[in-house]
Amino acid sequence: MAILDDRDTGVVITGLHTRDRTRVYMKDIRVGKSNFELSAEEKKAILSAQKSK
Repeated sequence: MAILDDRDTGVVITGLHTRDRTRVYMKDIRVGKSNFELSAEEKKAILSAQKSK
């Protein structure tokens, strides 16, 4: 899931589920880009958030 403002700044949230636990990660997005490596799913979520404005 990506949450972005009108300047494409916000966060992308990723949940990883295993049998024992769930981990949730947040990565900062600034002007549509991140300083962290993004997975294909995270990139897709960002594009979807940008299109839904």
